[in-house]
Amino acid sequence: MNKNVSWISQRCVTIQVSAILILSIAGFANAAEIMPLKFKDYNIVFVSFDAMQAAHVHSLGYPRDITPTIDAMAKSGFSFSTVESVASWTVPASMTWFTGNYPSEHRLLNKFVEYDPPEKQVITNLKKLSPNIVTLAEVLKKNGYATGGFTGDAGVNSIFGYGSGFDAYYDKTKFGGMDQSVPRALEWVEQNKEKKFFLFLHGYDSHGQNVPAEGLDYRFVDPKYDRKYTGSAEEQEALREEGLAKGSVTMRDEDVVFWRAVYDEKINRVDGRFKKFIAELTRMGLMEKTIFVLTADHGTEFHEHKRFDHGFSLYEELVHVPLVIRLPGVAGGMTIPDRVSSINVMPTVLDLLDVPVNDTLARQMRGKSLVPALHGEPVAEDTYSETDYRLFTFKRSVTTKDGWKFIYTIESKGRELYNLVKDPGEQQNLVEKEPRLAYELEQKLFAKFKTLGQDLSMPRETGLSPVYDSQAKGYKKKAATPGFENTNVIFVSLQCLRPDHMGINGYKRDTTPNMDRLTKSAVMFDNSIAQTNLTPTAMMAALTSQYPRVNGMVSFDITKDSVSARTMPEVLKAYGYTTAAVLSTPEFFMRFDGESGKTVNLRDVFSRSFDEYLWSRRRSGSSLRVVPTESLEWIEKNKEKKFFLWIAPGTLHPPYAATVPAPDRYMYDTPGYTPFWQKFFPVSGNEGTPEDPTIDVLMRLWNGNYYQGFQPVHKLTPEDIAYINGRYDAGVHYTDKFVGELVDKLEKTGLLKNTILVLYSVHGKTLGERDMFINFDLTEAELKNALIIRFPDGKYAGKRIPDQTQGIDILPTLLSYLNIPIAADMQGIDLMPLVRGDAGAKGSEYAFIDRIPLWEHWMSRYFLEFKFHDPQTPNHPPSEDQAIIEYEKMLQEEFPPEAYPSGDIAIRTNKWKLIYRKNPRQLEKVSWPGFITGKLYPSVDTELYDLAVDPRETRNVVAENPGIAAELKARLLEWDADVEKRKSPYSRSGEKRYIIPYP
Repeated sequence: MNKNVSWISQRCVTIQVSAILILSIAGFANAAEIMPLKFKDYNIVFVSFDAMQAAHVHSLGYPRDITPTIDAMAKSGFSFSTVESVASWTVPASMTWFTGNYPSEHRLLNKFVEYDPPEKQVITNLKKLSPNIVTLAEVLKKNGYATGGFTGDAGVNSIFGYGSGFDAYYDKTKFGGMDQSVPRALEWVEQNKEKKFFLFLHGYDSHGQNVPAEGLDYRFVDPKYDRKYTGSAEEQEALREEGLAKGSVTMRDEDVVFWRAVYDEKINRVDGRFKKFIAELTRMGLMEKTIFVLTADHGTEFHEHKRFDHGFSLYEELVHVPLVIRLPGVAGGMTIPDRVSSINVMPTVLDLLDVPVNDTLARQMRGKSLVPALHGEPVAEDTYSETDYRLFTFKRSVTTKDGWKFIYTIESKGRELYNLVKDPGEQQNLVEKEPRLAYELEQKLFAKFKTLGQDLSMPRETGLSPVYDSQAKGYKKKAATPGFENTNVIFVSLQCLRPDHMGINGYKRDTTPNMDRLTKSAVMFDNSIAQTNLTPTAMMAALTSQYPRVNGMVSFDITKDSVSARTMPEVLKAYGYTTAAVLSTPEFFMRFDGESGKTVNLRDVFSRSFDEYLWSRRRSGSSLRVVPTESLEWIEKNKEKKFFLWIAPGTLHPPYAATVPAPDRYMYDTPGYTPFWQKFFPVSGNEGTPEDPTIDVLMRLWNGNYYQGFQPVHKLTPEDIAYINGRYDAGVHYTDKFVGELVDKLEKTGLLKNTILVLYSVHGKTLGERDMFINFDLTEAELKNALIIRFPDGKYAGKRIPDQTQGIDILPTLLSYLNIPIAADMQGIDLMPLVRGDAGAKGSEYAFIDRIPLWEHWMSRYFLEFKFHDPQTPNHPPSEDQAIIEYEKMLQEEFPPEAYPSGDIAIRTNKWKLIYRKNPRQLEKVSWPGFITGKLYPSVDTELYDLAVDPRETRNVVAENPGIAAELKARLLEWDADVEKRKSPYSRSGEKRYIIPYP
């Protein structure tokens, strides 16, 4: 008999006894009807006994009485006897308590270990928690709690994000025990006892890397043991590394007994330290106002499967953990045997504290509240665990609520199946004896991790077992969601298309006959709002479902790794899509030179996860002359695949219709009109042809003779505005031709039946409103955009949705239709309920807009003057070095180090729009409105417009509506503060960048 299995086998006894104990919960349930389990404004103490096996807790069946304090808590509270941790080591497992995410979602998933120099270990890739994920401490802090964390450092160090939301967080003693954290925690409690507080108390006392400062006394060690080992941290680490290197550790039974005895001593010590903590809280009179949650992040292996330590497997000795909840004033003493996951901790805590959970947080948390179990209701569930441990192994597991456990090893495609009821020590792999069940659980596991963004599927031929393979091939999978397996996605970003210039919306010109026809078989969103007025930032918001500062795409001033959020092609590629982009818009290719001399290209940022990323140069007059050809050819070549294609023609971007061939480009010209820039630059006869050397209207103005050092030189006339609109409309009409060609192609190839077609204009364009044009401000003309989605086979045909929606809603909507999980860090909403017409479905009550100053136009003034303008231009720097010095000086004067430039933000409802200018004095210095309109923009910090009566936003009505303005501004600033908290680090490489406007 394997002596190492005997302690594990005690779990069966625990489960059987618990089944008897659970009968008494029915009586408690009646009491709960009178007293709901809501403890609003109570304190909460969350205690983590790091690396404590549930099988070594006396109240859970362990024969040695080493946990009297924990057992007393269980006797007066509620003990869950079958809790599975989501991971088998500290960093990923502990973060799940505080986010409600699986490790695959919060991404504190793995550590790689290198040796540099050879004798020294270097951990290279432990990541910090995404700022887009809200932690339990942040939620409670927002709800008025004082928050303190006192820990043993190492795996719960604040560098990984564990300190987020804590007023005080101690993590200075690596692998420290509660002898270090308890005194500091008590000092903090003493200072905050008059407040409601959340305390996280953690210690590594039972961890292999912790040895008591006073030394071990070997209280449970057999005196006859020959002391081959002493129980040191160095010995424990050597055993771990031997197991990893060789696959197993050779060890005598008496050595295993010794290590268990040392482990028991450590557990007994931490139980005593926790007892002192409880005694002090009792002295302070806090016990009856405080909820306690006691648990462990993972267990430890003691040779049950021939290894030592943890992290490298998902066997029960590593993932079965204790969980005790003690509620003040509630008689407990109940053991709940239902199998549950540690993913449920955060929702349970929030439920007990009666803390409101908004939709975003509810979507983030994957778990459920366990409070119903305290009322006697069943909560048993299938549980899932995962471990990516260094470069050694990558495992996933599912355990059913009736005790079947399937473990899948990714790197070897190995499978294990255990019946925990009959074999709690997991010694008999039943994969070959139960191949059908193994296959069913494999498919359940794969399906679960697909919802977490991982595709673990593989060819059916495994080579593991002829029996297994034959059964697997003969077993029928559940039918996939209709269309999911082969639905293509084509995303056409028609940059700068204004919906009010479309025929279907009553425009005076027949500019969009093909798009108008398309809407009869599609869904049109009549009130779609962009998140910003600049192409790269607005497009990345749509691709990531995150606001610009959150996803990291801040104006053009970014580095290659600035955007860490998952993008649309990245998500779809993970689900088997072939991905490609055919683009002509330069904003997706522009390059930057840094001080280091390195060049960063926006292509590097946008091209992630594309199999092909193709560019047709707009400056050479290609745009919609080449993009249709290349994109339609790509569709023909890949029509047998499941694909995602992003098409981005730049025709509607200035120069208006410069890439449109004659006669199309002249179709709306005003007879006899001479363009105003002709006064300064006679345009060659080949304008608009592939040989056209000009760039666009505004770029032409950037020349010494006309530039005039940012001084006003020309005020737009009604004739100028009419001409610009005519050229713009010519571009719309030509773009519409391409849409017609695209739809025809899809129809001829039969792809319309299984393709989602999205037309999205990214942002609009000011065309003379308020005497301006291009993208200067946050006007409706710039932010309201066209959004049309045609679903396969024309489903939901002809539907028009008046609700306000946002660009960040596109990705979650597509994922919802495709039955792909929506990630918790996506900030948009799923619009499918609106599309389907579900009862109560509605769009966004508030749309938020973020405008980051255009660094390349505003803050690079001196650098641009030197690069592109006549040396005789006023204020022209004498040298490039001087231009850079003046540029740096300007930045330093305007913005603090490592800060975003302060821009404008806005909030919009169906009736009102409020714009708040964080730095209104910038507008007085900026060139754009001055040299185009001949006047400076008014320097006010808050503007309010009634869109119902003033859609062109000509009259600021803040003074007449102070209450509305105050309410909207408060909501806007709350959103802004949240964005600032979640924002990606500015310039991840720490390098300032200078722009080269066009490739």
